[in-house]
Amino acid sequence: MTTRPVGPILAKRLRREKRQAGSWRELQAMKYPTIPAGTLCRIERTNGTYIPRRLDYREALGIPAAPCPTCHRRITVPRRVRRWIHLIDLAPDEISWLLENREVVCENH
Repeated sequence: MTTRPVGPILAKRLRREKRQAGSWRELQAMKYPTIPAGTLCRIERTNGTYIPRRLDYREALGIPAAPCPTCHRRITVPRRVRRWIHLIDLAPDEISWLLENREVVCENH
């Protein structure tokens, strides 16, 4: 079973919704208030080759979180946290606990 690429499907959906809304700013105000209008436009113009990395943008667009490059689990960690810790050393539930409690993960960096 092959999976269909998410990008072109998302671009087609955004193109259809933009046609109904009239402009990117109106579409952003109506359906995607957390995503900038320029990001929506970029996804559509690149035919889905650009897909945002930010988890809140992905959730608003209905895209699953990107798989972790080291353990291939579907977790998303902010870029600044990736510099502080090694994902191999911590379990996913430990990472989520640290993010929820907003503690400093590593004093050395």
